[in-house]
Amino acid sequence: MRLGIWNGIVEWGPNQFGAIISETSIDSYRVYLADGQLRKIGPALAFVEAKQWANLFNPSLCNPDYYRARVNTTVPEGAAYFMVVPFTRGGVEMNVGPVKRMVDLGTTVAVTSLAKPLSAGQWCEAMLLVLALFAVA
Repeated sequence: MRLGIWNGIVEWGPNQFGAIISETSIDSYRVYLADGQLRKIGPALAFVEAKQWANLFNPSLCNPDYYRARVNTTVPEGAAYFMVVPFTRGGVEMNVGPVKRMVDLGTTVAVTSLAKPLSAGQWCEAMLLVLALFAVA
């Protein structure tokens, strides 16, 4: 582990709007770093093709770590979050997406959450990130 370096897996669930999981209009997802005001920092760190979930999927059965992206990046000054942003088939990238805060512990960057535990459906509805840290070799 090294200060200012993050190397690991970012995981999230499929796009959900209200009570419906649907990726019929989603082409892919992009993973960014974001600052404290939820502004993207730099270029996308990862691109993941959407798997085209059908409409009317039961959100209570949603897998919140259905998608995975390997991210290895230097963490720039002001970075506070990882953000996953849907990119539509029409070529439109959303301005903001679900985030998970990063905390620099001095020798490693870790992820924390002060929120109460969420159900699987809530995880997918918010499309929150689940992050698994791996040590940098």
